[in-house]
Amino acid sequence: AEEAAEKEFEQFLTDAHVENIWPGLDEALTRYDNDPKVLQSQLASVSRAQAALEARRENEERHREQQQQYARSSTREGRNPISPHHDSLDRVERPERASAQQGSGEPGGGEGPRSANRNLPSGLTSLLPVIELYLIAKLPTKSDRLKVASARRGMVNANGTTSPRAGGLLPRTPSASSKAEADEQAAADPKKVELLRQARGVATFCESHRRPLNALIKNQPSLLLRALNPIVYAAPQALDFDNKRQFFRSKLKEQSRKNAHMSGPPIRLHVRRHEVFVDSYHQLQHRKKSEMMNKIIVQFVGEEGVDAGGLVREWFGILAREIFNPNYALFLPANGRPSTFLINPASSVNPDHLSFFRFC
Repeated sequence: AEEAAEKEFEQFLTDAHVENIWPGLDEALTRYDNDPKVLQSQLASVSRAQAALEARRENEERHREQQQQYARSSTREGRNPISPHHDSLDRVERPERASAQQGSGEPGGGEGPRSANRNLPSGLTSLLPVIELYLIAKLPTKSDRLKVASARRGMVNANGTTSPRAGGLLPRTPSASSKAEADEQAAADPKKVELLRQARGVATFCESHRRPLNALIKNQPSLLLRALNPIVYAAPQALDFDNKRQFFRSKLKEQSRKNAHMSGPPIRLHVRRHEVFVDSYHQLQHRKKSEMMNKIIVQFVGEEGVDAGGLVREWFGILAREIFNPNYALFLPANGRPSTFLINPASSVNPDHLSFFRFC
């Protein structure tokens, strides 16, 4: 039934001669590629992203200073150096959220969709239905978009680099073997080749008109979840960081709503501060994937405190450091760089090294 509906839709597009519209759409959007209002929207987007990053750095530094000061005062007074109250951690995130919401169309943001709409050229907003028709005509189904995304990942893995103008669907410098493989795939699945050809056209279109497209998405972020969704699969490189971030948060909220009814009892961890890795391993190694989606509550042995989020953050931080502890012989720094690690060839000295790797 789905295949029949797809053929009927393709026949409708053919009979309507919609292909004749695309050159006019391309020409119309070209007028807005350097429109002052569109450029102003782009510059404002970049400024908000930079402000959010700067606010995050400042608040993280302030939080580290608070932790150090609290630890010193706790040591002098003979109390356990547990984390400060969780509300200080919440304050670290609040400025970033507020900065990110400015002009994003989220509730509480500085600019809602209506005010943003007034800043866009009226002619550009009137082109939105035609842009939607173009994307739907080229990549009509979700399965088509997933195939395109899979092809993008395959090309990146096989060639290392991708061509931005081709939307990442063709290698920059294809070798003879990759050409032979492409010819073989074309003979085996001509529909897939035609799909990738259409996707390359979409990617080129989005790259050419990235400014007006991003301005429309910034004005109405929900477009990226519905009408303009093919851009995510065919040309993600054409999207601005602000729009990607908003899309990512929307998908997280959607996933949270889907999993809300599936959540089970929280996972309670009792770990020793000096043995966080081993204790966490023993208490989590037999947990199922579905269980790991539940809330985690952490209690450090011998310390008072109620976990309202702060202890979990601290536990994650300690665990992330302990994974690379040389005493476990699991990883080695790559080329002396402290931020890149390789598997330790001598990890077998630890009898549980394979289980530890699976846990990591």
